[in-house]
Amino acid sequence: MPLYGFICDDCAEDFEELVMSSSKVDAVVCPACGSNKVQRQLSLVAGIKGSSSGTTNSASCSTGGG
Repeated sequence: MPLYGFICDDCAEDFEELVMSSSKVDAVVCPACGSNKVQRQLSLVAGIKGSSSGTTNSASCSTGGG
């Protein structure tokens, strides 16, 4: 089940909801005010800290003082 982020158009509540299928997205209501005027937010995927390509720099990981 995908976890979607939503924001309420009425009260600006930011929340997440588990949705069984994309057709059920229209049935999501705001947990704060009960409004069905919600918009799905763009989901961002977390990357590896300190690297935009997913690789590490071996020079920065060395521990030898030699």
